[in-house]
Amino acid sequence: MRLDVETLLQAPESETRVAFSEDVEFPADLGSLKRPLSGDVKISRAIDESLLTLTGHLETTADLVCDRCLGPAPTEIAFDLEETLEVTETPTQALEVEEAVAATGEIDLSDLLRQHLLLNLPSRSLCGCEPEYLAKHKPLDPRWRKLEALLSRTTEEESKTHGST
Repeated sequence: MRLDVETLLQAPESETRVAFSEDVEFPADLGSLKRPLSGDVKISRAIDESLLTLTGHLETTADLVCDRCLGPAPTEIAFDLEETLEVTETPTQALEVEEAVAATGEIDLSDLLRQHLLLNLPSRSLCGCEPEYLAKHKPLDPRWRKLEALLSRTTEEESKTHGST
């Protein structure tokens, strides 16, 4: 998503709002986006004319990979964007991370939006499936029964000790 902000760069203390819906590149090993990343972004230039500030709210729906069963885990993703870009006289190199915008006035928000989307993914995604060890409870090996009895007796004693305090 490329935005022309040349008019914004020419006037001090100016701002503009952009509503968008963008298909963002999403790593296949994390899942897939069910709908485009959408929201609105406010781009403003403050009194300090060397900075552009981007703020906004973005949201999408994704089928992430469930951490338990590796099936699809439908997830709503919503986050706030706040980024400051430096206005420079020379454009950034293609291999650099864009933290600057050339004074000619064009911003490519695609990579910035993708980065913020990935940083705001939940650390754990679950589809609601039962953990395998609960769903398929296997009987205990008879050789371990005495240890199981010892463990349950120790647990009972601990609960009595903590319960009476």
